[in-house]
Amino acid sequence: MSEQPFLGSTLLTLNGEGARKGALNIVCFKPACLENRIQGATPLCGRRTIQLKFGTWNVRTLLDENENRPERRTAFVARELHRLNLEIVALSETRIAGEGQLCEGGGYTFFWKGQEPGTPRQHGVGFAVKNCMLFSLTEYPSGINERLMTLRLNLEGNKHATVISAYAPTLLAEDQTKELFYAALDTALTAIPNEDKVIFLGDFNARVGRDSDIWRGTIGKEGVGKINANGTLLLLKCVEHDLVVTNTLFRQKNKLKTTWQHPRSKHWHLLDYIIVRSEDCWTDHRLVYSCIRMKILTKKRNAHALKRLKFNIDSLKNDSNKLELQRCLANKLEQEYPPNIVDHWSRYKDSIISACKESVGLKKYEHQDWFDQNDATIQDLIQKARKYLFEHLNDPKSETKKKIHHTAKAQIQNATREMKNKWLTDKANELQSFFDRNDMRSLFSGMKTIFGPSSQGLAPLRSQDGTRLLKNNNEILSRWKEHFEELLNRDPVIDEDVLQQLPHLQLDMTLAVVPTLEEVELAIFSMKNNKAVGPDNIPAEIYKYGGPT
Repeated sequence: MSEQPFLGSTLLTLNGEGARKGALNIVCFKPACLENRIQGATPLCGRRTIQLKFGTWNVRTLLDENENRPERRTAFVARELHRLNLEIVALSETRIAGEGQLCEGGGYTFFWKGQEPGTPRQHGVGFAVKNCMLFSLTEYPSGINERLMTLRLNLEGNKHATVISAYAPTLLAEDQTKELFYAALDTALTAIPNEDKVIFLGDFNARVGRDSDIWRGTIGKEGVGKINANGTLLLLKCVEHDLVVTNTLFRQKNKLKTTWQHPRSKHWHLLDYIIVRSEDCWTDHRLVYSCIRMKILTKKRNAHALKRLKFNIDSLKNDSNKLELQRCLANKLEQEYPPNIVDHWSRYKDSIISACKESVGLKKYEHQDWFDQNDATIQDLIQKARKYLFEHLNDPKSETKKKIHHTAKAQIQNATREMKNKWLTDKANELQSFFDRNDMRSLFSGMKTIFGPSSQGLAPLRSQDGTRLLKNNNEILSRWKEHFEELLNRDPVIDEDVLQQLPHLQLDMTLAVVPTLEEVELAIFSMKNNKAVGPDNIPAEIYKYGGPT
C-alpha cells in the first residue's frame, strides 16, 4: 500500500482555521513569547517583528513530462504557497534524483535531495523557501539522504533554529528500511545542539493516536484515530529527544485534523505532522496556529555596494530615440566642469547617466513563460476546481459533485497542455525567424526562455584534510581562501642568465602621443554592442549613438 495524499496535487489539510478552506498543514509563528530573533531577514517584510509560517506538503512528485529536470509542476506549487503566504515548507515525495536547487518564478527557491541518478525515482525530500527568507539561512539545506533534509536559520545571540524535512517509510515497508530511517533521524537529531530550536516537518506515514495519558508531554488531548506500529516508532523517538507533536494540541473537528484518505476504505488519517522541541514555546494555542515571537534585526547594508543599471539600449534602433538621446546629452553636458580630474569625471558620468534615464530609460525585465503569460486563465481554472473540491469534501457521498470535481481537474490538465503546446509552437516559429535573419543573440536568448528556470546543483567543498564536507557559506569562502593562498603565494624562481639573453628593443614613443579625435571616434565605433558595462554603468552604445557632443 502506498500512502499517497488524497486527490493528488490538490491541497491537503492544515492545522487551524484554514482547514475549512482545504489549505496546507501549517503552523504559524506569530509574535508572542520566543526571545530568539532571526538575523538578517529584513527583506521579509521590512519590520522588526514578523509572522513566519512553516508548512509540510506531500507533493507526490515535482517531476513533469521531462524526467531529466523539473518543469512547471514547481510553478503550481510555488503559486499555491504564495497564495497561502508560507515562508518555509517541507516537501516530501519529490522524486527528483540527486541534490540541487531551482529558483521558481513564483517567488520560491526549491531545494531537494533524492536518490542517485540512474536509480528508481522514489521518495525524495526537500524545502520550498520564500526568496526573501534566503537571507536568514546560514548554509545551504543539507540532504542527509532521500528521506531526510535539514535547514538551519540564524538567530540573534549566536543561536539557531534547525528545520527538518522528513518522508518516513510506509506502514508496509520492510523493517530494515524503517530501522535505517529512524537511525539516520536519531543521528540528525543528536547532532543538533541542545540550545537550537527544532521544527520537525514531514509525511511520517504514522498514526500517533490520542492516548495523551501514556504519551504525556509528547502528544496532546486533541489527537485522532488509533496508534499503529509506525506511530509507536515516531513517538518513541519524540520522547527520546523531547519533541512535541503540535497537531494534537488544537481543538477542532476531526475532519480538519486528518491529512490523508485511504484509497480503499475512504477513511481519513493523520499522517503529516509538525513537531517541535520543548512545549514551553507554545504560549497561545488557538484553533488556527501556535504563536511564537520573533524579532527581526535590521540587516546591515553595504553602502558602497555597486548598483548595476541596465538601460533599454534596444530602443536606440529607432532613429527618433537616437535624436532624443543626443538632445538630452547636449543639454546635460553644457555646464562648467571643475579643474580637478576626479570631480570632473564624476560630474561628467552623472550627466550621461541622467540623460540616459530621461531618453533611453531603464530596461524592464519581462519574464517569458507559458505559465506566467497565461496566469489569469490558469487562476480562473484553479479557483473553479477548488470551489468544486470544497463542495465535494462537504458532501463526499454525492457522486455528482465528485464527478464535477474530477471534470474540473481534467479541464485544467487539458487547458494547460494546450497553452503550453501553443506557446512552444509560437516560440519555435519565432526562433526560426531569428535564425533566418542571422540574429544569433535573439536566437540563443529565446532558447534560454524555452528551457525555463534552470536547476542548479549544490556545490559544497571538501575540507583541506578531505574528511569533512563544507556547506556553510563562510566555511566555503575560507576554504577557497586557503586554496588560492597555497596556489598563488609561492616564491618565484628566476634565472638571471635567461633575462640577460633577452633582446633589448627600442622604445616606441609614438604610443605616448595623445590620440586624435578621429582615432578616438574610430575606437568608439569599433566597439561591439550588447557587451557588459564597466563600473561607470555607461554602455558602449551611448557613446556610439550619442552624437558629436
